[in-house]
Amino acid sequence: MPSWDIGHFFQNSSPFLHVLYVLLETLFMFIKSLFEAEFRVLEAENGVKGLALAIESIPDIIVSDVMIPEMNGLEVCYQLKTNINTSHIPVVLLTAKTQNEQIIE
Repeated sequence: MPSWDIGHFFQNSSPFLHVLYVLLETLFMFIKSLFEAEFRVLEAENGVKGLALAIESIPDIIVSDVMIPEMNGLEVCYQLKTNINTSHIPVVLLTAKTQNEQIIE
């Protein structure tokens, strides 16, 4: 597995990487393995818990699947972006959806 130096993307000395990923556990484990050596990785098992964790910890970045239980990734993103305390956090949404209507959403 390649070792990537991504530390230069963050300004502070103790960055968080908040990973909210549920469905593809193999992919989640790969993503987590890329970051956990240099960053504190936080996990949530569903969208509701992920949103609460994001509001509590204010991570530097959030990686989420679109298709997660209880509150989907799009709703989590909307909630984060409409909250003044979390609106600055970059959110990366991962999906396997391929239909044009789904992509536009």
